Amino acid sequence: MSNSTKASTPKGFSRRSVLTLAGASLLPLGAAACGTGAGDDYPSKTVRIMAPANKGGGWDLTARALQEAMTKAKIADDAEVYNVKSVAGTAGLKQFVKKAHGNPYELMVMGLVMVAGIIDQQSSTGMSHVTPIATLTYEQEVICVHKDSPYKTIDELMEGLKSEKSKLIWGGGSKGGTDEVVALLLAQAAGADPKDVKYIGDSGGGDSIKDLMNGDLDVAISGPSEYTEQIKNGDFRALAVTGTEAIDTGAGETKTLTDLGYKVEVLNWRGIVAPKGINDDQKKDITKLITDTVGTKEWKAKVDKEGWTPMVKTGEKCDTYFDDENARVTKIFDEVGR
Repeated sequence: MSNSTKASTPKGFSRRSVLTLAGASLLPLGAAACGTGAGDDYPSKTVRIMAPANKGGGWDLTARALQEAMTKAKIADDAEVYNVKSVAGTAGLKQFVKKAHGNPYELMVMGLVMVAGIIDQQSSTGMSHVTPIATLTYEQEVICVHKDSPYKTIDELMEGLKSEKSKLIWGGGSKGGTDEVVALLLAQAAGADPKDVKYIGDSGGGDSIKDLMNGDLDVAISGPSEYTEQIKNGDFRALAVTGTEAIDTGAGETKTLTDLGYKVEVLNWRGIVAPKGINDDQKKDITKLITDTVGTKEWKAKVDKEGWTPMVKTGEKCDTYFDDENARVTKIFDEVGR
């Protein structure tokens, strides 16, 4: 199932467009349909961005922020976002690989959740089936308990991990995603067996709030923005964040796990990919489209509003980052027997 939103402005034909149409009969059918995507006229038609998740989540917000920034700044005349409901984005990835091959006007937002989901689900479709374009942003994760929880500090929670073993119930985003990775790494750091971790995933987001409020979870993990209201009004207690520096999660500064003595660092990063089958010129054009977009005031305003941290990597740096993250998550799941 997919839903789409389109932003457009009227656009006429350039001289290049007319010449391209006049010579279309000389091109192979696929090239005529998709265009070469190379040259100063890219993008000359609608850029479609898949968010492989429900509306309202991080990937959806990222896709719509890109759409708004590139159209308002007139980097692209026309852009469309559509959603494909997926657990960790893997169903959306499969659709993207199948339908978008060779088309430089098709892009997909993804991130660490998808990398982990592919590995956890042992999906036959993975990152090797797409073309990395850029990393964009990251968020820390925050570890929360209910205000009535017996665990007042991260140290007490870590002791509980060892003593309570499989009795503690954890929750957050998709099973196999970033939030579960945090829970598994915490178990390792506490000296407990990660195989004992009971984790309830929610691909849509939001259920972990209700479940922690109702007592169906002992610990909830997500991006700080998702729990800000509950932390601010005192319903949730933030024990630690997973990044490199302490941040205000809603009720004052919350320290990092590293600051608190635990060598656990997880950044929930997001990026964007193109399909396989594009050529080098097309990849350069797409990369320029994205780098121009994230340089706009519209994009920067959205990043500030959502509390994201910029992390733009392209080219070889992006490729290396994707490979390193895949290797890191694979090792984590191997160590817990997944």
